Amino acid sequence: DTRLATAVEQFVYAGGGLVGLQGPSALDDGWALADTFGVDGTGAVAEAEIAADYSGDAPVPDEALVAAREAGGPSLARVAEVPGIEMPPSIASMGETVGAVPVRDNVTVACVLVDEGETSPGVTLRELGEGRAVWITGRSPEYAFSRLVRSAIFWAAQKETEAARLDVTGGDGLFTWAFPGAGMIAILSTADETAEATVHCDPAILGVSGGSRVSDVVTGETVGTAADLAEGVTLTAIPNCVRLLRVEQ
Repeated sequence: DTRLATAVEQFVYAGGGLVGLQGPSALDDGWALADTFGVDGTGAVAEAEIAADYSGDAPVPDEALVAAREAGGPSLARVAEVPGIEMPPSIASMGETVGAVPVRDNVTVACVLVDEGETSPGVTLRELGEGRAVWITGRSPEYAFSRLVRSAIFWAAQKETEAARLDVTGGDGLFTWAFPGAGMIAILSTADETAEATVHCDPAILGVSGGSRVSDVVTGETVGTAADLAEGVTLTAIPNCVRLLRVEQ
């Protein structure tokens, strides 16, 4: 529906953010949102339609290229560092990928897809009017991919600095959520090994003061204060389990 595509483009142009995976809005003759993402499916693009500033041979750093090739199978390799986008040198196990090529100017190819020695756009970013759009070629079960998508959402929303207000680092397979109404924070580990996880949470998210006590829901052990959470509290993440922290209201 061209009306829907126009509405989405106007949303982004007015300051909205958009993240698309694989072939968003794909039609038989191309993508309805090609003007918004700045890329279109390769099967629908004539050579004359390719963006003038896209050469098709983005240089891949040796570290990323070697890692991608060693992983075997389709992998993402970083070719440009973009502030706010969390991307390691490579991400393996990319699946259900869709080919696309830039068809508008002002498209940044942040990652390429490396597959059997061939490279093609893997992650693109575009600023359109007051807004931003991100396209990702496919998906991967790797933890690094979930971090990439998370950062892409914040980048598209122009809220890159907000990402650090609630986050967990220290190992693979770590996720965290805050529940202001219950005064709790959940830390999930999907890994098979114990990790020392560092949890960050801005007290304002929970609506508490910096002096509020933070404790483990199960053991009752005090792990710090809300001010400590703002700086980062390190605790043990139990494999394939959820750990709950209570923050006094």
